[in-house]
Amino acid sequence: MKITNTFLILALVAATLLTYLNTLDNGFVNWDDDSYVYENSSIRASTLSNIKEFFSRSYVSVYVPMTMLSYMLDYQLWELDPFGYHVTNVLLHILNVILAFLLLNLLLKNRIASFLCAFIFALHPVQVESVAWISERKNLLSSLFFFLSFISYVRYKDRRRISLYLSSIVLFLLALLSKPSVVVLPLLLISYDYFYCPQISKRDIKNKIPFFLLSLLFCIITVYSHEMLWQMGREVYHGGSFSTNLLTMISVFLNYLKLVFYPLNLSVSYTPNICESIFHPKVITSIILLALILFHLCFTIKRKHPSGFWILWFFVIMLPVVNLVPIPTIYNDRYLYLSILSFPALFYLILSPLVLRKKFLKGAAILIISAIVLCCGLLSYERNKIWHDYLTFWSDTAKKSPGSVMAHINLGNAYVDKALFDKAIEEFQEALTIDKNHAGAHVNLGNLYHEKDLPEKAVDEYQKALDIDKNLPVAHIN
Repeated sequence: MKITNTFLILALVAATLLTYLNTLDNGFVNWDDDSYVYENSSIRASTLSNIKEFFSRSYVSVYVPMTMLSYMLDYQLWELDPFGYHVTNVLLHILNVILAFLLLNLLLKNRIASFLCAFIFALHPVQVESVAWISERKNLLSSLFFFLSFISYVRYKDRRRISLYLSSIVLFLLALLSKPSVVVLPLLLISYDYFYCPQISKRDIKNKIPFFLLSLLFCIITVYSHEMLWQMGREVYHGGSFSTNLLTMISVFLNYLKLVFYPLNLSVSYTPNICESIFHPKVITSIILLALILFHLCFTIKRKHPSGFWILWFFVIMLPVVNLVPIPTIYNDRYLYLSILSFPALFYLILSPLVLRKKFLKGAAILIISAIVLCCGLLSYERNKIWHDYLTFWSDTAKKSPGSVMAHINLGNAYVDKALFDKAIEEFQEALTIDKNHAGAHVNLGNLYHEKDLPEKAVDEYQKALDIDKNLPVAHIN
């Protein structure tokens, strides 16, 4: 029986749908879902003024007007039923899986290899954060337009039709309007030209100008969106300096490799050690690995071997989140959503010359990959359950990241909502054990002591909060 692309795509759709089907039972979580959806009045009416608002401001310090429009559309269909929002996320991920397969097929020229690579992209556990979290719609939507723009450009290079080139630019703009982190696409288009095209002409250089101009524009918009946070001191280099931040981010490369190859105990919040010395074991190990990768990249550049493209795919896509410009988190699962595609593609390109020579090796490889895909699917299915509600969500986060103040504060708030005040007090106290100068935790404790009719303890906590932040209105009022 001849295996067609349609059959392979249907298999990908079915497997992805089965894996993420249980996310449809999940609700909202109180981690940005409030700002984007259930407390956002702007998505509740399809008016010109609301649409104008989406394009004139940022949400949670990110400029995402296309994503906000998608939430507005969801509200018209489902109002505030989380089921509908999860349906949209799953459908977007399925579309991305199909597009990943189509792009891989264009570049790898092997349907089965592309199918298996797309399978890993679809089901890997690090993808759960982007699919199960309603607020990470921006990752899914920007990736959709990213893939479409890239595929349009590849087809333009084959057929030289101006309509495909213009489509690629427009789709790139839509990707940027969904989430600006895809500003790196022009660099990947240059990489594609070098590794996959016989020659690069002046026209190939000039046709990147519109892409780079759009990237520059959205870099400026992103800096402006974060400017207030920087002025407030909330966005600073991890470890307090650029050099410490750089060493820490170098060491984090090992954490990303662990997420890819050993995706157990995943969390929405990680608290890695800050590395202050170049002689830190993790820094040394990362530098050695990065040097080996750079050596191989230089080899591929000289030979124009396509594995070089996929090495660059990973590092270029990760550029916006390596904290050269400070962002709140050091690393997250969701940052790997697009970049993880490079790993199966690289393995195929590097190992296929050896594996395809022998029938038994080819069969063994397919069995191993099938086992990996099955494990990924099962792990993702279980991981989806963590996002059921904010109590299961923050309980899991506090358990796996016990050093996260944010996790303990939010778990305490979840206990308050369930009227489990003693458990809430324990969480706020744990947060203060980690950071004794967290004014919000003192205020929350004060509120609970007031609720339990312990006025002296309540006043003491409010005073501690004011000692930390004299301008804290809620502490003065209480």
